[in-house]
Amino acid sequence: MGEDLKAGAYESLHTASLSAEVARTTFTPRYAEVSAATAPEVLARHVAAAVTMTLATITDADTRIATVNNVLAQLNGTADPVVALEQLITLTEQVAAGVHRLVPVPTIKLSDVALLTNAKDQPNLGASLSSELGSADRVDLLCAFIKFSGQGYSVDRTKMTAHERAAAPSRGALSAFSG
Repeated sequence: MGEDLKAGAYESLHTASLSAEVARTTFTPRYAEVSAATAPEVLARHVAAAVTMTLATITDADTRIATVNNVLAQLNGTADPVVALEQLITLTEQVAAGVHRLVPVPTIKLSDVALLTNAKDQPNLGASLSSELGSADRVDLLCAFIKFSGQGYSVDRTKMTAHERAAAPSRGALSAFSG
């Protein structure tokens, strides 16, 4: 874990280094078995953290790719080797010769979860929703507002064309607190 352990709740995989750290404290550890259903995710997080730390020390892109491919090769040969250090961000549809329908790239990464608060220096709720809707195949939105005016603003900013509504089923729960 790399830090001084304190009394409290944890979700740390029982590793040799964790055992050593716990042994240096006066605390009594309590471990719980990881269920078969969650084991792949728990173990993958542990491996991901180790791989991330290793890759952070490597500056050459080709060496990083080779390291990742070596790790993947250990997975019974079933892993998909990395070809280049890049991510697919859109697939566009050709609507006429040389013309592609643009797919807006969301402002928040698809792999991220976000809490949009409209705070200063944070992503704006309306702009973020607008950028997300253009590329969404489904929309689930849970939104609470401190002022009722925010609810109307959000609904106005998230109006979709008929095509977007047909392509992206949506559900929304909006509420306003006037406390």
